[in-house]
Amino acid sequence: MKQIVFLFLFLSSFIHAQTWTSVTSVPTAGRDDGICFALNGSGYIVTGYLGTFAESNKLFQYDASTNSWNEKSVFPGIARQYSSVFTLNNKAYIVGGYSEFSQALNDVWEYDAFTNSWSQKTNFPGIARWHATATSIRNTAYLGMGTTADSTLADFWKYNPDLDSWIQLSNYPGGPNRSVLGFSLFNEGIFGEGFDINPITYSNSWYSFNPSTETWTSFPPLPAGLRSYGTAISNEMSAIVCGGMDENSIFKNDCFYLDHTKTWRAIPALPVTGLKGAKGFALNGRFYLGTGLNDNLTRISDFFQYTPEMKSPKESLLFPNPSKDYFNLITEANAKVSLLSIGGQLIKQFKTNDSGFLEITNLPIGLYLLLIEGKKSSEIKKIAKV
Repeated sequence: MKQIVFLFLFLSSFIHAQTWTSVTSVPTAGRDDGICFALNGSGYIVTGYLGTFAESNKLFQYDASTNSWNEKSVFPGIARQYSSVFTLNNKAYIVGGYSEFSQALNDVWEYDAFTNSWSQKTNFPGIARWHATATSIRNTAYLGMGTTADSTLADFWKYNPDLDSWIQLSNYPGGPNRSVLGFSLFNEGIFGEGFDINPITYSNSWYSFNPSTETWTSFPPLPAGLRSYGTAISNEMSAIVCGGMDENSIFKNDCFYLDHTKTWRAIPALPVTGLKGAKGFALNGRFYLGTGLNDNLTRISDFFQYTPEMKSPKESLLFPNPSKDYFNLITEANAKVSLLSIGGQLIKQFKTNDSGFLEITNLPIGLYLLLIEGKKSSEIKKIAKV
Protein backbone atom coordinates (compact mmCIF):
# COMPACT_ATOMS: atom_id res chain seq x y z
CA MET A 1 0.00 0.00 0.00
CA LYS A 2 1.33 3.41 -0.93
CA GLN A 3 2.25 5.65 1.95
CA ILE A 4 1.27 9.23 1.24
CA VAL A 5 2.21 11.83 3.73
CA PHE A 6 1.03 15.35 4.19
CA LEU A 7 1.55 17.17 7.47
CA PHE A 8 -1.51 19.42 7.52
CA LEU A 9 -1.31 22.77 9.17
CA PHE A 10 -4.29 25.00 9.22
CA LEU A 11 -4.93 28.49 10.52
CA SER A 12 -1.28 29.06 9.87
CA SER A 13 -0.73 32.77 9.33
CA PHE A 14 -0.06 34.12 12.79
CA ILE A 15 -1.02 37.43 14.33
CA HIS A 16 0.64 37.34 17.71
CA ALA A 17 -1.15 37.85 20.99
CA GLN A 18 -0.15 40.84 23.09
CA THR A 19 1.16 39.17 26.19
CA TRP A 20 1.95 36.11 28.24
CA THR A 21 -0.56 35.04 30.88
CA SER A 22 0.14 33.29 34.17
CA VAL A 23 -1.06 29.74 34.76
CA THR A 24 -0.82 27.64 37.92
CA SER A 25 2.72 27.37 39.28
CA VAL A 26 4.46 24.03 39.69
CA PRO A 27 3.63 22.83 43.25
CA THR A 28 7.25 22.63 44.40
CA ALA A 29 10.02 25.03 45.25
CA GLY A 30 11.43 26.93 42.30
CA ARG A 31 13.93 25.13 40.08
CA ASP A 32 16.26 25.72 37.18
CA ASP A 33 17.49 23.45 34.39
CA GLY A 34 14.95 20.67 34.76
CA ILE A 35 13.24 19.13 31.76
CA CYS A 36 9.77 19.48 30.27
CA PHE A 37 7.96 17.44 27.65
CA ALA A 38 4.47 16.94 26.25
CA LEU A 39 2.70 13.59 25.90
CA ASN A 40 -0.89 12.81 24.93
CA GLY A 41 -2.14 16.36 25.42
CA SER A 42 -0.47 16.94 28.80
CA GLY A 43 2.71 18.70 29.85
CA TYR A 44 5.29 17.31 32.28
CA ILE A 45 8.16 18.63 34.38
CA VAL A 46 10.83 16.71 36.32
CA THR A 47 14.48 16.95 37.48
CA GLY A 48 16.41 20.19 37.93
CA TYR A 49 17.96 21.93 40.92
CA LEU A 50 15.59 23.33 43.57
CA GLY A 51 18.24 24.65 45.95
CA THR A 52 18.61 20.97 46.84
CA PHE A 53 17.83 17.81 44.91
CA ALA A 54 15.32 16.55 47.49
CA GLU A 55 12.26 17.07 45.25
CA SER A 56 14.05 16.92 41.92
CA ASN A 57 12.74 13.48 40.94
CA LYS A 58 9.07 14.26 41.54
CA LEU A 59 7.23 14.18 38.21
CA PHE A 60 4.30 16.55 37.72
CA GLN A 61 1.74 16.51 34.92
CA TYR A 62 0.01 19.70 33.74
CA ASP A 63 -3.64 19.48 32.69
CA ALA A 64 -4.48 22.53 30.58
CA SER A 65 -8.23 21.90 30.78
CA THR A 66 -8.20 22.36 34.56
CA ASN A 67 -5.05 24.51 34.81
CA SER A 68 -3.69 22.14 37.43
CA TRP A 69 -0.65 20.00 38.18
CA ASN A 70 -0.88 16.38 39.31
CA GLU A 71 1.95 14.36 40.80
CA LYS A 72 2.83 11.20 38.88
CA SER A 73 5.30 8.34 39.32
CA VAL A 74 8.65 9.43 40.76
CA PHE A 75 11.61 9.36 38.39
CA PRO A 76 13.75 6.42 39.64
CA GLY A 77 17.14 7.60 38.38
CA ILE A 78 19.81 9.58 40.21
CA ALA A 79 18.67 13.15 40.94
CA ARG A 80 20.09 15.54 38.34
CA GLN A 81 19.92 18.73 36.34
CA TYR A 82 20.99 19.68 32.79
CA SER A 83 19.49 16.48 31.36
CA SER A 84 18.19 16.05 27.81
CA VAL A 85 14.74 14.85 26.81
CA PHE A 86 12.91 13.77 23.66
CA THR A 87 9.58 12.08 22.94
CA LEU A 88 8.89 9.17 20.58
CA ASN A 89 5.80 7.02 20.08
CA ASN A 90 3.95 8.57 23.02
CA LYS A 91 6.86 8.01 25.39
CA ALA A 92 9.46 10.36 26.84
CA TYR A 93 13.17 9.62 27.20
CA ILE A 94 15.53 11.28 29.67
CA VAL A 95 19.23 11.09 28.83
CA GLY A 96 22.25 11.92 30.98
CA GLY A 97 22.73 15.10 32.95
CA TYR A 98 24.72 16.37 35.92
CA SER A 99 24.05 14.30 39.03
CA GLU A 100 23.54 15.42 42.62
CA PHE A 101 26.97 13.85 43.21
CA SER A 102 28.61 16.18 40.65
CA GLN A 103 29.03 13.43 38.05
CA ALA A 104 28.31 13.35 34.34
CA LEU A 105 25.66 10.75 33.48
CA ASN A 106 24.92 8.60 30.43
CA ASP A 107 21.87 6.63 31.57
CA VAL A 108 18.61 6.59 29.57
CA TRP A 109 15.12 6.33 31.07
CA GLU A 110 11.80 5.85 29.31
CA TYR A 111 8.51 7.18 30.70
CA ASP A 112 5.20 5.69 29.55
CA ALA A 113 2.37 8.09 30.33
CA PHE A 114 -0.35 5.48 29.70
CA THR A 115 0.98 3.20 32.43
CA ASN A 116 2.61 6.01 34.45
CA SER A 117 5.76 3.92 34.68
CA TRP A 118 9.51 4.22 34.11
CA SER A 119 11.95 1.74 32.61
CA GLN A 120 15.70 1.98 32.11
CA LYS A 121 17.05 1.58 28.59
CA THR A 122 20.50 0.93 27.16
CA ASN A 123 23.01 3.56 28.28
CA PHE A 124 23.93 6.28 25.82
CA PRO A 125 27.21 5.02 24.25
CA GLY A 126 28.87 8.41 23.87
CA ILE A 127 30.83 10.27 26.51
CA ALA A 128 28.79 10.88 29.67
CA ARG A 129 27.72 14.53 29.64
CA TRP A 130 25.32 17.22 30.68
CA HIS A 131 23.73 20.15 28.85
CA ALA A 132 23.38 18.10 25.66
CA THR A 133 20.65 18.90 23.13
CA ALA A 134 17.97 16.49 21.94
CA THR A 135 14.91 16.42 19.72
CA SER A 136 12.87 13.90 17.76
CA ILE A 137 12.06 14.02 14.05
CA ARG A 138 9.46 11.58 12.75
CA ASN A 139 10.23 8.24 14.42
CA THR A 140 13.86 8.89 15.32
CA ALA A 141 15.50 10.90 18.10
CA TYR A 142 18.72 12.89 17.87
CA LEU A 143 21.09 13.97 20.62
CA GLY A 144 24.44 15.68 20.68
CA MET A 145 26.80 18.35 21.95
CA GLY A 146 26.98 19.06 25.68
CA THR A 147 29.84 19.18 28.14
CA THR A 148 32.00 17.26 30.59
CA ALA A 149 33.95 18.87 33.40
CA ASP A 150 36.89 19.40 31.05
CA SER A 151 35.57 19.96 27.54
CA THR A 152 32.56 20.66 25.37
CA LEU A 153 31.47 18.22 22.68
CA ALA A 154 30.34 18.32 19.05
CA ASP A 155 29.32 14.69 18.42
CA PHE A 156 25.80 13.93 17.20
CA TRP A 157 23.81 10.69 17.52
CA LYS A 158 20.50 9.15 16.50
CA TYR A 159 18.40 6.77 18.58
CA ASN A 160 16.15 3.97 17.33
CA PRO A 161 13.55 3.15 20.02
CA ASP A 162 12.56 -0.17 18.43
CA LEU A 163 16.13 -1.46 18.64
CA ASP A 164 17.05 0.59 21.72
CA SER A 165 20.27 1.48 19.89
CA TRP A 166 22.37 4.53 19.06
CA ILE A 167 24.34 5.39 15.90
CA GLN A 168 26.87 8.21 15.70
CA LEU A 169 26.43 10.64 12.79
CA SER A 170 28.57 13.49 11.47
CA ASN A 171 29.48 16.13 14.03
CA TYR A 172 27.48 19.26 14.69
CA PRO A 173 28.95 21.89 12.31
CA GLY A 174 28.83 24.58 14.98
CA GLY A 175 31.68 22.85 16.77
CA PRO A 176 31.89 21.94 20.46
CA ASN A 177 29.07 23.62 22.37
CA ARG A 178 26.91 23.21 25.44
CA SER A 179 23.48 24.73 26.06
CA VAL A 180 22.63 24.54 22.35
CA LEU A 181 18.95 25.17 21.61
CA GLY A 182 17.37 22.44 19.53
CA PHE A 183 13.90 21.54 18.26
CA SER A 184 12.11 20.01 15.28
CA LEU A 185 10.21 22.10 12.77
CA PHE A 186 8.51 20.74 9.64
CA ASN A 187 10.43 17.47 9.81
CA GLU A 188 13.84 19.09 10.19
CA GLY A 189 16.00 19.66 13.24
CA ILE A 190 16.91 23.27 14.06
CA PHE A 191 19.92 23.91 16.32
CA GLY A 192 21.78 27.03 17.43
CA GLU A 193 23.32 29.25 20.12
CA GLY A 194 25.30 27.78 23.04
CA PHE A 195 28.90 28.21 24.13
CA ASP A 196 32.28 26.47 24.30
CA ILE A 197 34.24 26.35 27.56
CA ASN A 198 37.80 26.12 26.14
CA PRO A 199 37.94 29.09 26.11
CA ILE A 200 34.46 30.44 26.92
CA THR A 201 33.15 31.47 23.51
CA TYR A 202 29.51 32.14 22.72
CA SER A 203 27.98 31.16 19.38
CA ASN A 204 25.14 32.68 17.37
CA SER A 205 25.40 30.11 14.57
CA TRP A 206 22.30 28.12 13.60
CA TYR A 207 21.95 25.00 11.46
CA SER A 208 19.16 22.81 10.12
CA PHE A 209 19.50 19.03 10.04
CA ASN A 210 17.84 17.01 7.28
CA PRO A 211 17.02 13.53 8.62
CA SER A 212 16.58 12.05 5.14
CA THR A 213 20.12 12.88 4.03
CA GLU A 214 21.61 13.30 7.52
CA THR A 215 23.25 16.53 6.39
CA TRP A 216 23.57 20.01 7.88
CA THR A 217 22.73 23.39 6.31
CA SER A 218 23.25 26.90 7.64
CA PHE A 219 20.09 28.44 9.11
CA PRO A 220 19.24 32.13 9.73
CA PRO A 221 20.58 33.18 13.14
CA LEU A 222 18.49 34.56 15.95
CA PRO A 223 18.38 38.38 15.56
CA ALA A 224 19.19 39.08 19.19
CA GLY A 225 22.85 38.53 19.83
CA LEU A 226 24.48 35.74 21.80
CA ARG A 227 22.91 33.68 24.57
CA SER A 228 23.11 30.49 26.60
CA TYR A 229 20.67 28.77 28.97
CA GLY A 230 17.76 29.85 26.77
CA THR A 231 14.51 27.97 26.22
CA ALA A 232 13.22 26.55 22.93
CA ILE A 233 9.73 25.07 22.52
CA SER A 234 8.27 23.58 19.35
CA ASN A 235 4.95 22.09 18.29
CA GLU A 236 6.44 20.80 14.98
CA MET A 237 4.70 23.60 13.06
CA SER A 238 6.13 26.61 14.87
CA ALA A 239 8.60 27.31 17.64
CA ILE A 240 9.61 29.97 20.13
CA VAL A 241 12.95 30.83 21.72
CA CYS A 242 12.96 32.84 24.95
CA GLY A 243 15.25 34.15 27.66
CA GLY A 244 18.70 32.94 28.59
CA MET A 245 21.90 34.75 29.49
CA ASP A 246 24.18 36.71 27.15
CA GLU A 247 27.98 36.75 27.01
CA ASN A 248 28.04 39.53 29.63
CA SER A 249 25.99 37.43 32.10
CA ILE A 250 22.93 39.64 31.53
CA PHE A 251 19.71 37.66 31.88
CA LYS A 252 17.30 37.97 28.93
CA ASN A 253 13.51 37.96 28.71
CA ASP A 254 13.02 38.51 24.97
CA CYS A 255 11.16 35.97 22.83
CA PHE A 256 11.18 35.09 19.15
CA TYR A 257 8.82 33.09 16.98
CA LEU A 258 9.66 30.86 14.00
CA ASP A 259 7.41 29.14 11.46
CA HIS A 260 7.52 27.79 7.89
CA THR A 261 8.86 31.13 6.59
CA LYS A 262 12.13 30.43 8.44
CA THR A 263 12.13 34.05 9.55
CA TRP A 264 12.54 34.96 13.21
CA ARG A 265 9.94 37.43 14.51
CA ALA A 266 9.91 39.15 17.89
CA ILE A 267 6.92 38.40 20.11
CA PRO A 268 6.07 39.78 23.57
CA ALA A 269 8.80 39.34 26.18
CA LEU A 270 8.42 37.09 29.18
CA PRO A 271 6.73 38.75 32.20
CA VAL A 272 9.98 38.63 34.17
CA THR A 273 12.96 40.93 33.73
CA GLY A 274 15.26 38.02 32.94
CA LEU A 275 15.14 34.24 33.10
CA LYS A 276 17.61 31.45 32.38
CA GLY A 277 17.30 27.69 32.69
CA ALA A 278 13.53 27.79 32.14
CA LYS A 279 11.72 24.93 30.41
CA GLY A 280 8.45 24.47 28.58
CA PHE A 281 6.16 22.50 26.30
CA ALA A 282 3.52 23.07 23.62
CA LEU A 283 -0.10 21.97 24.00
CA ASN A 284 -2.96 22.55 21.56
CA GLY A 285 -1.30 25.42 19.73
CA ARG A 286 -0.22 27.14 22.95
CA PHE A 287 3.26 27.52 24.38
CA TYR A 288 3.87 27.02 28.11
CA LEU A 289 7.11 28.13 29.77
CA GLY A 290 8.22 28.39 33.36
CA THR A 291 10.58 27.74 36.25
CA GLY A 292 14.19 28.90 35.89
CA LEU A 293 16.54 31.32 37.61
CA ASN A 294 15.54 34.99 37.42
CA ASP A 295 17.84 37.99 37.38
CA ASN A 296 17.60 38.24 41.17
CA LEU A 297 19.15 34.75 41.25
CA THR A 298 15.91 33.34 42.63
CA ARG A 299 14.58 30.02 41.39
CA ILE A 300 10.93 30.33 40.44
CA SER A 301 8.09 27.85 40.07
CA ASP A 302 5.91 30.22 38.01
CA PHE A 303 4.51 29.11 34.67
CA PHE A 304 3.21 31.21 31.78
CA GLN A 305 1.20 30.63 28.62
CA TYR A 306 1.48 32.30 25.23
CA THR A 307 -1.16 31.80 22.52
CA PRO A 308 -0.54 33.02 18.98
CA GLU A 309 -3.66 34.28 17.24
CA MET A 310 -4.15 32.72 13.84
CA LYS A 311 -5.95 33.26 10.56
CA SER A 312 -6.19 31.15 7.44
CA PRO A 313 -3.71 31.79 4.63
CA LYS A 314 -4.96 33.41 1.41
CA GLU A 315 -3.23 30.72 -0.62
CA SER A 316 -2.24 27.20 0.34
CA LEU A 317 1.45 26.58 0.91
CA LEU A 318 3.18 23.33 -0.04
CA PHE A 319 6.77 22.49 0.80
CA PRO A 320 9.34 21.09 0.28
CA ASN A 321 8.65 20.60 -3.41
CA PRO A 322 10.17 18.52 -4.99
CA SER A 323 10.38 16.03 -2.13
CA LYS A 324 11.70 12.55 -1.53
CA ASP A 325 9.52 11.40 1.33
CA TYR A 326 7.00 13.94 2.64
CA PHE A 327 5.16 17.19 1.97
CA ASN A 328 3.94 19.89 4.35
CA LEU A 329 0.64 21.46 3.34
CA ILE A 330 -0.63 24.65 4.94
CA THR A 331 -4.22 25.40 4.01
CA GLU A 332 -7.60 26.24 5.50
CA ALA A 333 -9.26 23.89 7.95
CA ASN A 334 -11.72 21.31 6.60
CA ALA A 335 -10.57 21.65 3.00
CA LYS A 336 -10.95 18.53 0.87
CA VAL A 337 -7.63 17.43 -0.57
CA SER A 338 -7.19 14.99 -3.45
CA LEU A 339 -3.91 13.50 -4.62
CA LEU A 340 -4.11 12.83 -8.36
CA SER A 341 -1.86 11.34 -10.98
CA ILE A 342 -0.57 13.80 -13.57
CA GLY A 343 -3.34 12.46 -15.82
CA GLY A 344 -6.01 13.26 -13.24
CA GLN A 345 -6.70 9.80 -11.77
CA LEU A 346 -7.55 9.86 -8.06
CA ILE A 347 -4.94 8.21 -5.80
CA LYS A 348 -6.11 9.34 -2.36
CA GLN A 349 -8.60 11.80 -0.88
CA PHE A 350 -8.88 13.27 2.60
CA LYS A 351 -9.75 16.39 4.59
CA THR A 352 -7.30 18.70 6.29
CA ASN A 353 -8.66 17.83 9.71
CA ASP A 354 -7.19 14.36 9.10
CA SER A 355 -3.88 15.70 10.35
CA GLY A 356 -1.00 13.37 10.98
CA PHE A 357 2.32 12.19 9.69
CA LEU A 358 2.16 10.16 6.47
CA GLU A 359 4.89 9.45 3.96
CA ILE A 360 5.26 9.37 0.15
CA THR A 361 8.33 7.17 0.44
CA ASN A 362 6.76 4.31 -1.54
CA LEU A 363 5.09 6.50 -4.15
CA PRO A 364 6.73 6.11 -7.59
CA ILE A 365 9.01 8.93 -8.71
CA GLY A 366 7.19 11.42 -10.92
CA LEU A 367 4.80 14.36 -11.08
CA TYR A 368 1.44 14.49 -9.31
CA LEU A 369 -1.39 16.95 -8.79
CA LEU A 370 -2.86 18.10 -5.51
CA LEU A 371 -6.43 19.40 -5.70
CA ILE A 372 -7.36 21.55 -2.70
CA GLU A 373 -11.06 22.39 -2.41
CA GLY A 374 -11.93 24.97 0.23
CA LYS A 375 -15.18 26.65 1.20
CA LYS A 376 -14.59 29.70 -1.01
CA SER A 377 -12.14 28.55 -3.66
CA SER A 378 -10.23 25.63 -5.11
CA GLU A 379 -6.68 25.33 -6.36
CA ILE A 380 -4.40 22.77 -7.96
CA LYS A 381 -0.73 22.43 -7.16
CA LYS A 382 1.79 20.31 -9.02
CA ILE A 383 4.08 18.25 -6.82
CA ALA A 384 7.16 16.22 -7.67
CA LYS A 385 8.27 12.99 -5.98
CA VAL A 386 12.03 12.54 -6.53
